[in-house]
Amino acid sequence: MNAYDTAQSLFYVAYGEEKRIGLESYDLPKSLVDPAKTEEEIENSLASIV
Repeated sequence: MNAYDTAQSLFYVAYGEEKRIGLESYDLPKSLVDPAKTEEEIENSLASIV
């Protein structure tokens, strides 16, 4: 077990779920996250909103 594994385990113990990285960690509207869209397309859509 390395330091990364330990950190993941501690996060799970503290929050009851594994860390989420990337767009899946955001609560985005379904209209923005069409299953056919790529992560890059979603990031571009978000950039145009901000």
